[in-house]
Amino acid sequence: GLLAFNYFWLYRYKPLQIIKTSTNEPLSFAIIRVFLPDLNQQIKYAVADKFGRFYLLVRPGVYYYTVEEKQPDGSYLKVFQSQPVNLPQGVLTKDIYI
Repeated sequence: GLLAFNYFWLYRYKPLQIIKTSTNEPLSFAIIRVFLPDLNQQIKYAVADKFGRFYLLVRPGVYYYTVEEKQPDGSYLKVFQSQPVNLPQGVLTKDIYI
């Protein structure tokens, strides 16, 4: 039963990817931060893996998110901020292109 659940969950909610459009390469180790738009308060964050893949689950609602790119010196630079987006199931469903 657990294997069937995992297969269904991964089939329906696959990890998303952050792609840098200028190079068409994944954005490795980027930080995705999720905020409540009315309060500008961060409620969650995720770090992408080496291949720019990440998964983020929040309560259903309206949020905006930012993406911070890892710089060569190890610091992070904010490179993207979304418009408020409604997540009725609490899951981002599309890859992020920056």
